[in-house]
Amino acid sequence: MRKIVNNQQGFAHLLIIGLVGLFIGGAGTTVAANSSKPGDVLYSVDRASERVSLALALTDGIKESNHRSRAKERLTELQQLFAESEVDAEGVSDALNNFEDHKSKLASLVDDSSSDTAKEIDDEFEDHESKIDKLFEKSQSNLEDRREKLKKDYETAKAKGDTSEAAR
Repeated sequence: MRKIVNNQQGFAHLLIIGLVGLFIGGAGTTVAANSSKPGDVLYSVDRASERVSLALALTDGIKESNHRSRAKERLTELQQLFAESEVDAEGVSDALNNFEDHKSKLASLVDDSSSDTAKEIDDEFEDHESKIDKLFEKSQSNLEDRREKLKKDYETAKAKGDTSEAAR
C-alpha cells in the first residue's frame, strides 16, 4: 500500500513539473510570436493569442483598447512587409483584412454618445490608412524602378549578344 502512495506522489510531482514546463514553454512561444509578421512560422500563434485576449476582454473599454492595439500592430506588420525586397502579397492581404476587421469591430463598440472617442478613433484610423496608402505608393514606385532596371539590363545584354544574360 505504501509503495502505491509513493508512486502516486511521484506521478503527481512529475505531472506538476510537466504542466509548469508546458506553461513556461507556451508563454515563451507566445512572447516570441508577438513580433512575428504574416508569413512567419509563429504568426498563427500570435493571431491565436490575440483571439484569446479579445475573447477574455470583459468590458467594451478593454475590447476597444485591444482592437486599437491590434490595428496598430497590423500597420507595423504592413510597414515591415513593404520594407522587404520581395513583398509578400498574401501576407499584405492578410494584414489588411485583419486591420479592416479590427477597424469595423472597433466602430461597432463606439456608440454615438461618445463622439469624442469616435472622433479620436476616426482620426487615428485616417492616419493609419494614410500610412498604408503611402506604403502602397512607395511599393508601386519601387516595382516600377525595378522593372525599368530589368528592361535596361535586358537591352544591354541583348545588344552585347549575350542571350544567356538577357534571358535572366
